[in-house]
Amino acid sequence: MDYHRVMPRQAPVALALLCSFACRSPSASTPPHAPPVTPTDQDPLTALGRVEGSTFVEVAEAYADASGRLIYCSAVRGLHVVDARNPLKLSVTSTHVPSLGGHGGLGGCQHLAVEGERVFVTNRGNSFLGAPYIVGIDISGGSPTEFLTFRRGDTSFEGLAARGDRIYAAMHDDGLGVFAVEGDSLSEVSVLKEGIGSAWDVVLGERHLYLADATGALLIYELAESGPPRLLSRTPLPGTAQAMTLRGSTVYIAAGSAGVVVVEAADPSAPRITAELDTPGAAVEIAASDTHLFVADWDTARVYDLVKPSTPTIVAVENIETDAPFSRVLGIAAHGKYAFIGEWTGMYAYELHAERTAPALALESTTMAFSAAGREGLLVENHGTAPLRLEGFDVEGPGFAVEEAPSVLPPGGSRVLQVSYVPSGEAKAEGQLLIRSNDPDRGVVPVALKAGGGGVTVGVAAPETILELLDGGTWKLSEQRGKVVLLAYFATF
Repeated sequence: MDYHRVMPRQAPVALALLCSFACRSPSASTPPHAPPVTPTDQDPLTALGRVEGSTFVEVAEAYADASGRLIYCSAVRGLHVVDARNPLKLSVTSTHVPSLGGHGGLGGCQHLAVEGERVFVTNRGNSFLGAPYIVGIDISGGSPTEFLTFRRGDTSFEGLAARGDRIYAAMHDDGLGVFAVEGDSLSEVSVLKEGIGSAWDVVLGERHLYLADATGALLIYELAESGPPRLLSRTPLPGTAQAMTLRGSTVYIAAGSAGVVVVEAADPSAPRITAELDTPGAAVEIAASDTHLFVADWDTARVYDLVKPSTPTIVAVENIETDAPFSRVLGIAAHGKYAFIGEWTGMYAYELHAERTAPALALESTTMAFSAAGREGLLVENHGTAPLRLEGFDVEGPGFAVEEAPSVLPPGGSRVLQVSYVPSGEAKAEGQLLIRSNDPDRGVVPVALKAGGGGVTVGVAAPETILELLDGGTWKLSEQRGKVVLLAYFATF
């Protein structure tokens, strides 16, 4: 399943690994898990509950409203409607797998737009999740009912917005589609392509439409009572604009590895960037309450204060621990003081205590590999809002050692831990480094240590690689000596 996502900057520059589904199953290489830590009253974000059910969900876009209703898309389980009036006990009231889904009953639901008791969902489409579609679902009864299904040839649908009888859909390089809902059908009203590289998300304001272009731009249109929206401005952005939320005249854009971009659009014909929040992961989804901004940042969820809407400030970082090898935060919704965080194994509810401060330990990697005797560095950062105390380091496994003293990292601070390996006679060795700190979420964080067994690491010559090209030629790694080579591994299902 191709997510077209941009990996966090912490990933090695020469190796980007994008995977889905297959990357979830724990294996022999799975990092060990630290003992569970009970949240304390230090936590700015306190875990409340989890939607019960399968851990094979791949939560995507989510929506929450004042009535206590939570609605979210699961790429493999379809649409979920949840009673979230009591966040301590999230109760699924109904689910629906779109009839146009893919193989094995998978839903392919990636984006949604809520219009009263109607929900419109999209599938971008691939060989695993089926052809792309827009499906309209009535959720007013006890069992959701499809009232509309729509395909536009091979057009891939991404984010969408709905108002009245109009649907506005981002269609990648096919532009912005405007459609009319006519009973149980959808008719094409107009398609806009001017200035659009890859349309990815759509948000509606009172009189304007905002389009996120994944090639790096924000487009603002004026809505008209009749005729197509009129383009007012196109603002270049860093990164890949993937999702947006609107608060007043301020647009908050999840821009992949560029983090969050804040655009003030009081004058929609001349918007201006007021802040670029350099998140450590890849900002893929975003939501806002009246007072705070919530960001799904690939590895973590992040919360920002909107006292000054044009220049948000960080107030909380949340790591979601699961039984999978690593966590992926892909969806997020918020209402009032409650945040609903979609990690790819499930949907979680949290309560925000913005007055609290706490440290947040972040690691460059949860695995360290040694091909021979030597020393490797591990970057440790404090992504929180209070000093992080590194209280101790325990090493297990033959040949591994660390000589590090406790220290304190201020908010935004970092430190490189040095771990060494000396072979003890065995061809291979495995162990773990346990980092103890005052992080209220993760008091003890494990790092898997591995040595021996061959492999390629820094300073070791890469083995010869020969590829057959589509034009019939060949590509040899040995012929690229002196050049920068980017190896990109993709898993598409």
